[in-house]
Amino acid sequence: MAINTFSLLRNTSDENRKIHTYAWFGAFFPLSLAIIVGNSIALAVFLRKTFRVKKSNYLLVNLTLADLLVGVSYAILSLMSVLASYDIFSTDINRHGNLAIETTFLLLSVNASIYTLAVISVERVLAVFWPFHHRLAKRWHYLTAIGLVWILSLLPILKYTFPHINWWHYFFYYCLLMTVLIIIFISYLSIWIKMKFFTKFRHCRTIQENSKLTKTLFIVTVVSLGTWLPETIWESVATLQEIPETKVNGMLHSILPLLVISNSFWNVIVYSVRMPEFRRELRLVLCKYL
Repeated sequence: MAINTFSLLRNTSDENRKIHTYAWFGAFFPLSLAIIVGNSIALAVFLRKTFRVKKSNYLLVNLTLADLLVGVSYAILSLMSVLASYDIFSTDINRHGNLAIETTFLLLSVNASIYTLAVISVERVLAVFWPFHHRLAKRWHYLTAIGLVWILSLLPILKYTFPHINWWHYFFYYCLLMTVLIIIFISYLSIWIKMKFFTKFRHCRTIQENSKLTKTLFIVTVVSLGTWLPETIWESVATLQEIPETKVNGMLHSILPLLVISNSFWNVIVYSVRMPEFRRELRLVLCKYL
């Protein structure tokens, strides 16, 4: 994903590297800080008692943690890029340090965010189609799903640990990616059909609250996929064929990762706009610590 962006900076000539680095730093670092602050506050809100009593919010906590890790990863990479432009680190330390953060934390957090959205979509299906069984779900069901998300998020990183499985990595990753997208699409399509044509007692408070939460999580999913898919499609094309180095392609190398990282900030905005209980608890948190 964002690996090509950092490779582009490393491969730039010395006379232009500082200019590119500062431009990149000026775009990514402030957004990274906004993501860290926003998701830290969101995490504090979701960990309050009002949200802890609802087991469904465990998935939102996991999504917020993944978004927070995205911000931390980009902030560290931004600082390392600036320091590297002054040759503070040796070439090997700079290269291996960047690669470790990119492949371990960045890919892990981005993958975890997308896979969590798939789990959330399945959880919403259970809540809409089988509300009684959904209410009986135990804490360990959610914790198991969260554990599975992080295990699956680790698997694509094997490419960088075992280079000889390169072809297997791409096959597995894109199969997993297509599976996740299909799950999300089918889940929300079935929910829409169910709520549009087959839901009785539409004015029931429980049904209305469930419907509103589902719509909110659907918006989060659409925003996430809208910011993530362009970069994924670009990387897929780059994998299948060599893309010429032009000024436009160079801009895309920088803009698309910026679009990906912005998703981790937009989620907090969606929570604030769509969830009254989030806004209420957010005010309490801000009044307590500010």
